[in-house]
Amino acid sequence: MVEEKEAIGKYAASLIEEGDTVVIDAGTTTIHIVRSLMVNKAKIVTNFLKAALEVPYKPDIEVLLTGGNLRFSTQALVGPVAENFLQHIRVDKAFIGTNGVTLEGFSTPNVLEAATKRAMVKCAEKVFVVSDSTKFGKESFVRFADIDEVDCIITDWHLADEEVKSYREAGLEVIRVKEGGTI
Repeated sequence: MVEEKEAIGKYAASLIEEGDTVVIDAGTTTIHIVRSLMVNKAKIVTNFLKAALEVPYKPDIEVLLTGGNLRFSTQALVGPVAENFLQHIRVDKAFIGTNGVTLEGFSTPNVLEAATKRAMVKCAEKVFVVSDSTKFGKESFVRFADIDEVDCIITDWHLADEEVKSYREAGLEVIRVKEGGTI
C-alpha cells in the first residue's frame, strides 16, 4: 500500500499550517507526512526516530523527540518517559497511525505503543488518524482511542462508500484521498 500511504501522507501534510505545533506518531504512513511537509515554520514533536531525521531542514522548524524506550521493530519511542513528555505539552494537531479501525475505535498490537498513542490523543486540539483502507474492520490487541476521541480519519480511495457512510454516521469525519494526495 505504498502509493496509498504516500497519498495519505501528502494530504495530511497539507493540513499543517505555518506556525502549527504538531505531534507525528511513528509509522509507515506517518513518515510520508514528514516527507511531504511544505511549511517553513512549525514545531514538530515525534516519537519516531526516522521521522525526526527526515524533517526537512529549515531554520524555523523545530523538532522535539519525546524520549522513551526504543522499540527497534517500529523505531518508536514509547513507555513512561514518552507518555510523561506528551502529558506536559499541548499541540494544535496530532497525526497518529493505527493497526485497526472499527466503529468502536482505533487499536495497535503493543501495550506500550497504545499508551503513547493515547497520550498523543490527549495532548492535541485536533486528532487525525492516518490509515490505509486495509486496516478498516480490523481490531488489534489494545485500543488507544474510541471513535469519539478522534476528529478525522484520512484514508485512501479504496475504502468502500458504505464503510465511509457508517463511520460518518458514527460522527467521524472521513477523508478519502485520491491517487497523488488530493481529495
